[in-house]
Amino acid sequence: MASPTSANIDAPLRIRLHRQCGACNHLFLPGDHLVALLCNEKSIRAYSVLTFVPNSQCKLLEHDNIQFCMHHICGFCSKLNEGEESVTVHADCLSMFGQTCSAPDKYQRLWIAGTRIYPWRTVAPLELDPGCCASPELISSAAGLHRTLLPELADIIGGYLQPHHALLRFCSVIRLAKELSRAEMDYAVTYPLCEVLSWSRGASPTLVEQGQAANPRVRLTIDSRGIERIERVSDDSQETTRDLLTNSHAYVVDLVEQLSGVSIGFQLGMSRLQVPTSVNISIWNVPSPQDLPRTTCITFHGKLSSGRFAALDLDPKQCTGLSFFLSIRQIMAIHGHTKRGSRAPQAFQHLNRDHSPGLFWIYIPITANDKVIAIGTREAYIANGGSYSIVLKMKSGTYFIGFPLVKIMGPIDETLHLIQEADDRHLTLIHEVPYNTGISFIAVDKVTRTTSRIIIKRSNFPHYSTHSYASLEGVVNARVLRDKEKGMCRGILLEYEDGTLRALGQCRLGLDTVQCYKHPTKFHYTIVKYSSHIKTHDSRCLQAAFDSESGLFSTHNNSEWKTCPMKGFLQFSFNHFGVAVRYHDAWRPHFDY
Repeated sequence: MASPTSANIDAPLRIRLHRQCGACNHLFLPGDHLVALLCNEKSIRAYSVLTFVPNSQCKLLEHDNIQFCMHHICGFCSKLNEGEESVTVHADCLSMFGQTCSAPDKYQRLWIAGTRIYPWRTVAPLELDPGCCASPELISSAAGLHRTLLPELADIIGGYLQPHHALLRFCSVIRLAKELSRAEMDYAVTYPLCEVLSWSRGASPTLVEQGQAANPRVRLTIDSRGIERIERVSDDSQETTRDLLTNSHAYVVDLVEQLSGVSIGFQLGMSRLQVPTSVNISIWNVPSPQDLPRTTCITFHGKLSSGRFAALDLDPKQCTGLSFFLSIRQIMAIHGHTKRGSRAPQAFQHLNRDHSPGLFWIYIPITANDKVIAIGTREAYIANGGSYSIVLKMKSGTYFIGFPLVKIMGPIDETLHLIQEADDRHLTLIHEVPYNTGISFIAVDKVTRTTSRIIIKRSNFPHYSTHSYASLEGVVNARVLRDKEKGMCRGILLEYEDGTLRALGQCRLGLDTVQCYKHPTKFHYTIVKYSSHIKTHDSRCLQAAFDSESGLFSTHNNSEWKTCPMKGFLQFSFNHFGVAVRYHDAWRPHFDY
């Protein structure tokens, strides 16, 4: 690897590191060995970065006088975009690409492909899931076999591999290397975006001919490699659905006149926008955002950190629940669930690596018998800052998504938007998709009227905690979710006779182990203390179980275990220091505070 020395450079050379490989398009994992590529008109240079460390600050390698930065927005590297653009790749992907690509300028071509991951240079990382390209030919080539595997055998091998397995990464690298080997290298050709009628990766663009009538909107389809397709669409294309199990595509859809001044360059069968600072472009998770219903903003805090948005149709036939990932002060992400599963576990693990001491997970089940009747916010302002939380009122009860700042806080401004019920169409939730910061924008449709009030928050739970509650009567199934590290209860999911569900604590579906209890008759729990990462506090963990028709739970005559009948209410609070559980024999007004 060529590397400049400190004798040649007076100031440190700053190189931005990306979280996504420019060759295989997979996200980096802790410990991955990386190489950074820089390219100019004269040369392509490679710098070994050692290993990937999430959320790393600028790091100076003194022997080479090089400064690597893994932040998309860094105060020390605010002028980084003005210099040479970098591409980051796995060291083994770079080696595989070098062995497979036959073009004499192979590494320059790789650098071009790596920069095209970003649809335009200043956009925040999209980090879309790479598509699976594990064909029998590619698997055989990646494994170094001289004969092509039978399709059945290739399918078996592909089914056993983890998403980030090197063999799958190499399949993507080999596919890219073959495409770039065939592509004709020429100078980039640039057109105003409004003049492009259609285009797909690997082809030449079709331009709008003079006098030709074209649809009024431009749609860009984006995948993990950048812009995949450009097309003109009408105002009523009626494509608003998406698969909640994937995060493979994003879309830019706007009227042609709104994108005035935007141009697009084509090179090596790939494309990239050139966006002036005066133009704001929105990125969506649905292909036709113009067909989404008119919404009412329920929360807006500060400046939008990104121009990226997601729309979720809360039809219980499609969406079985919502997961909110929280830090102490912010909602970091929202993910939908389906009967087939969710991306939430993988997204949580990826996002959680960047936050210490970790994120919280609040799950809200959605069923046909339990509609959203109101949604709103609670905001509080005190000397050292403010906090806000989302209030979601359902027929089964209220959920609070967020953390109050202090044990006794007031006043709190509460604003609730009442949702129309007499309508066959289900609620649509739209929210910002920020990069490495909190969500500042959430909106819903079907709002009939808005109410506001000022309340005084008085809670007998510890400060910086969030709470949930549920009735213990009429429960037909109970699920206890336990973390895999200590086997402690993180959350409880209760199913009732009427088909509704209530979630208590952190129900991290797909991440924690689940134990089911059919027709529970009693609830048992105890608090166990552990040494905390915070020196001044012990961590309070919960052990919980139910008696059910399949057997009785034994507390081994331990007096620290508490037993509750299946009636009354259970209140569950948690924060970074642990959990608190309280049983109430009847409804208490403070449940909704």
